[in-house]
Parts: sequence; C-alpha cells; structure tokens
Amino acid sequence: MKDIAGLLHQSALKTGFHRDFFKEENIPTESSNITVIPFFGDLRSLFILSTFLLHRYKEQDKPSKYIIFCSWPGFASLFPYIDEYWSIENESHVKKLYPSAVGFENRNDLVGHYYRNLNQYFFEDVVDANTQFQPYYNGGLADAFWQKYKQIKRFLPAVQSSALVGKEFNKEFAEKGGFKILVYPSYYMNNWHNNQSRLLPVPREFWSALINRLLAEKFVPVVCKGFMTHDLSSEFNKSCIYFSDTDIGTVLSVMRLTGCVLDVFNGISRLALAARTPFVAIDERTKYIGLKEYELDDLCGSNIPKQYIFSFSTIIDGGNASSWDFDILNSVMMKLNDFLPSLDRNLLPPAGQSLETVSYDLVRNRKLKRMGIRLLKVPKDD
Repeated sequence: MKDIAGLLHQSALKTGFHRDFFKEENIPTESSNITVIPFFGDLRSLFILSTFLLHRYKEQDKPSKYIIFCSWPGFASLFPYIDEYWSIENESHVKKLYPSAVGFENRNDLVGHYYRNLNQYFFEDVVDANTQFQPYYNGGLADAFWQKYKQIKRFLPAVQSSALVGKEFNKEFAEKGGFKILVYPSYYMNNWHNNQSRLLPVPREFWSALINRLLAEKFVPVVCKGFMTHDLSSEFNKSCIYFSDTDIGTVLSVMRLTGCVLDVFNGISRLALAARTPFVAIDERTKYIGLKEYELDDLCGSNIPKQYIFSFSTIIDGGNASSWDFDILNSVMMKLNDFLPSLDRNLLPPAGQSLETVSYDLVRNRKLKRMGIRLLKVPKDD
C-alpha cells in the first residue's frame, strides 16, 4: 500500500492536481485497481453527476475499483462516496477552462493536456466523463439510464452546521436584521443558443446594480466570493454579509442558514437543491424546458419552496442600471417581497446525507407549445 500511496501523491503533483481528500484504508495494492475520472463540465452537470450518476457508476460498473475523481477546486463535498478527490491546482487554468464548459463537455485545449498527463500514470483506466455519462443524461434522464439502472437513486450530501463558517460570520449574520438572500455574483451566466446552453460573461456592474437594489428594498444580501465570482467585498463595505466559497460544503451551509438563494441565470439554484434550501430563479423559458429543469426540481426538491421568473439573459449584456431595473430587477423585488415572508424554515426537508430511491412520478407532465400541444414522454418505473 505504501508504494501505491506514494505513487498517488507523486502523480497528483506531476499531473497538476491537488489531493483534496482520500480514503487511505481503501488504497489498493495494485495500480490496475485504480480508475481515474477527470470531469470539467459545468456547475449544473457537476450536481447531476453527484446526485444521479457517479455513485451508480461506482456501485454497478466499478464496484472493486478505487475511484479518483478529478474536477474543480472545492467541490469534494458533493462526492463523499468516492475514494479520492483531486482538484485542479493551477488557478489560471481553472479560469481558462470553466468558460468552455457546456454540460458534461469541455472543448478547451487544456482538457487534452490533463488527460495526457493522467494517461502517463493511469493509462489502464482513465475514463472520459463526457463519453461515459452523457448517454445516461442528456437534457434529462435518457432512455439508456432506464435501460441500465432501472430506477432512480438520488444522493444528496450532508449540509453541515453554520458553525462551519466561523464565529465572526455567524455573529455578523445574527446582528443584521431583515430578510436575507444569498447572491452568487458569477462571472458567467447561462444562455440558451442553438438548442444548448452556453456561458456568457456577466458585467460586474450588473451585480452591483442588483445588490444596490436589494439594499434599497431592505433585504440583506449574503454575497459569495469564489473562483467563479466577481469580488464585490470592497464595494458595499458592511452593508452586505460576505463569505468565501473555498469549499462547496461551506456554500451549502450558508445557503441553508440564509434560507433563500437568488439564481440569476447562473444555475446556482441547482446547489440550492443540494442544500435543500428555497430559491428564486431567473431563467430562460426555452432553457428551462429544453434542459428539463423541472425534472431536477421535482426529483430533488419537490418539497422545497421555489419560484421562477422567466426572462432573457441577453437583457443583461449591454444593459445599464436603468434598463436592468425595468427589465429584470423590478420583477425580482416583487417576487422576493411576496416569497420570503411566506417561507417556514421548520417545513424544510432534513439536511442530512441521504441516498433514496425516488419515483419518476414526482415529475410533472409538461406541455410544449410548438406547432400545437404535445405531452412530454415520461418513462415508467419498473
């Protein structure tokens, strides 16, 4: 075991990854028993992989293998059931890679660089995540998923106590009265184009306008800072509550503590599902239908309060504070003023780690109005 443990340590360093966690007791005695899965997809697909796919793959496809999952920094908390999690070490590589993520796929040249490095050490079993998992989930659970896995086993991670965030944060949180809302000022937003989602940049000024409006409406913004977000901590001083998302486990804890998440075209509401926390999401209707966002909502959060506002992400691009107010923010404030007072934290589902078999009957039938009305086909549980 010592030789393999040393090999893993050296291999992570030489291939450009950091070993975020590993289960030493599971380390095999032969390198042929190791499977490595690099994944550079988007945030939404990372949630889907954690919730529906990777634990099934480990359980049914690779039950005797030691699984190393390689992905974005800080997301190890979504995958406690794997044996080892490696994150990209080079921050500049992370910032170059993420804008190229589309679903499970990433076509940035750096992806090939990481695969080549990993193949030097684990040439026997390096899994292409896009090739492996997309057949089972492609704009919703696919036929191949039902043919192979027969039923849905939904994994949700444990959401730790807010003590994880630290005393100073909790003190500031307690001292600020009023309805709180978590804001994730992302560099990028999702735009539906040519029947698929793509990432477009979000100007820093938009997030400033949003937070200014929230403050004017007497809300308390809880603002996340991380590798995928603008840093607004110097702009609003102590008017907001700030925290760093160096670990997604911290983000989930803060979501749960805050009690409501605001998703502005960036998909952070998928993590709100993992935190079992209410959310208000601004999304494009065509994307919502095309990617079956309602499927995720119903399978992972049928008992989580949520509200949607349908708009167009392109309104943000090229707009200004005045146009954003009229086109988006007025609707957001009306929705928040109506939604937040109605929430009862006591009715939220438990925040413990869970692995449950869920029925597809939870998913609502949907109608698409394209040249008439047709019902979406819903697979039946065996």
